[in-house]
Amino acid sequence: MSIVVSIVLLLLAIFAYREQLHQKGSWGLFALRVLVVVFFFFLLAGQVINITWEERTGRVAILIDRSLSMQAIKADSSAVAIAGRVGDGLPRGLRARFWSFGDSLYSGIGGSDFYERTNLGGALERVFRTRPAAVVLLTDGQDNGEQSPVEVVRGSGIPVYVIGFGAAVGRNLRVVEVELPVSVYAGDTVEVRVRMMGSGLESGTQVRVFCAGQSREVVAGPGVSEQDVGFRLVFSEPGRKKVQVQLESLPGEMSYLDNRWDGVLEVKPARVGVAYITNRPGPGTRFILTSLRKNPRVSLMPVVLFSGSLNNRQIPDAEVFIVDGVEEQRDEESWWQGLRRRIEAGAGLLMIAGPDFSPGVVLRGLVPVSAPKLEIGTWTPVQAGDAELLGLFEPGMIDLNELPPFTGLFSGSGVAGVRVWVEAGESGQPLIIEQGLKKGRVVYVAGYPFWRWGFLPDFPVEKETPLAVLLDRVVRFLAEKDTNLFSLQTDAAGYLSGQPVRLRLFARRPDGGFWEGLDVQFKIDTLSRPVPMIERGGGRYEATVSGTGPGEHYAVAEVRKGDKFIGSARVDWTVSVQSVELSRLGLNRTLLARIAEAGNGWLVLAESLDIRRLQDIKPRVLKRRLVLDPRVLPWWLVITAGLFGLEILLRRWKGLY
Repeated sequence: MSIVVSIVLLLLAIFAYREQLHQKGSWGLFALRVLVVVFFFFLLAGQVINITWEERTGRVAILIDRSLSMQAIKADSSAVAIAGRVGDGLPRGLRARFWSFGDSLYSGIGGSDFYERTNLGGALERVFRTRPAAVVLLTDGQDNGEQSPVEVVRGSGIPVYVIGFGAAVGRNLRVVEVELPVSVYAGDTVEVRVRMMGSGLESGTQVRVFCAGQSREVVAGPGVSEQDVGFRLVFSEPGRKKVQVQLESLPGEMSYLDNRWDGVLEVKPARVGVAYITNRPGPGTRFILTSLRKNPRVSLMPVVLFSGSLNNRQIPDAEVFIVDGVEEQRDEESWWQGLRRRIEAGAGLLMIAGPDFSPGVVLRGLVPVSAPKLEIGTWTPVQAGDAELLGLFEPGMIDLNELPPFTGLFSGSGVAGVRVWVEAGESGQPLIIEQGLKKGRVVYVAGYPFWRWGFLPDFPVEKETPLAVLLDRVVRFLAEKDTNLFSLQTDAAGYLSGQPVRLRLFARRPDGGFWEGLDVQFKIDTLSRPVPMIERGGGRYEATVSGTGPGEHYAVAEVRKGDKFIGSARVDWTVSVQSVELSRLGLNRTLLARIAEAGNGWLVLAESLDIRRLQDIKPRVLKRRLVLDPRVLPWWLVITAGLFGLEILLRRWKGLY
């Protein structure tokens, strides 16, 4: 149909110019008319121009490893010689372009230059941008860059052929990574994962791995191999514990500096002693005691009086005290003074008001508001900004929309140094407040009845009540002493020159829980601008730094929640003069085989290379396609209108109408 329409339009154009074609210069107007007709045809008929062709390139990139690891195994000169033979032995129609690489990619072989770091993935990515027909890679496979060379090759579509060096040299063991939690509770079983790497080892080499007094014997694979070794540790006593990982040194290792790793683990008390105190028991007593008894981290010590004086009771030896709606009697002043001294010395206090709450001289000094008084009304609990510290109202925790309003409030005027967690939606009056008291902490629940948080109609049985959630978080918050909210660590205490440094920040809320959703950036002494850290979950944030030279270094991480600065942490490390290039020597056969497989090529050892193997190199063929749809191309309309206007002007100029 399109051919028929084209023939008809062409005949119409000839008919329009039948009288002028014999005149001089009219053939140009005729050609212009035909061009206008063609452009109009594609536009009106909706004809799409689809052109497909193949693009071939005869350039093969020969990529030569010029790092110190190649020099150390004396493969540098042989690699250059073999590269020349490869260039001469390429199949007909292909020509060689030589590149060298180390920390980056360089044109040519590089002369006598050697580089202290091998960024294999980065070099492959850069050479792929030159769009070669294929790549011949000459290397030992020792890679200490951040990019995965296998993933770079897999996504390129470019054939990669590998010639490996150093099959029989290099011998070393190193600790690659240790996964250790930042804190645990006493008595818990701690899972520790140690990743070790061996290079240049014989098949069946026995290696002993030590971790915190335990040891395991594993069999390292031949060549270059990695494996994980797991340990289960139990710490019975609380405190900061040093965890050391050590690989047994083997004779003839290239370096012993990377056989050891040191870390620190914070062991918290297994159970928190909680004393519940009231001399005005009510409905809330049962709900609070039930929630505390169900909490596996709480060792409960209830002091419930129906009559009599607290002077007849000894102050419990607890880390956290809960005082619920008590009446402070005059003859109990010395008892309450003793409790206050406990709080000032570092214990925590949760004070719950109620209709019978009657503080005296001592308790009024513990309530974090001045001149407290009883008010009756309706107060809807609303989250305040300081509640972010505990994450009480994050998804899965407490939903304030599920809670009934308070009907009573034991409030007063505010004082300096308090943090408001919950306030009244109607008036902004504080309902739950926290304040420090020397070494201790005080949390005050001013609204009541608080026990309703533990008794909600139609609340799922399998879900913790808001009362249980709040008690758990507050107890942990009050029991924490000298909490290190943010801890910045490196994956090792010392590094080799050129070795990437992995930074980890562990974020803990004041109650000891994981702190997620933070904006963390860090600066190191060699960088002027901050670098963001990536959140990995479980309160862990990570980043990797490269290029730190020999000497002492430090990094400072700054932590923000939105626009609010909430803390910082620092870590120091040492970089030795020994290059990371010399810590792992020999052929990394595993990595090179994966690269060749991802590039649909082959891997051969330099010692057994047959130059005829190069005839197997199959250059890639790119299929190109050009699709033109005149209906969606503005410039097609512009050209059509321009050609039509030009024809009209020329016809008028020649006196044709």
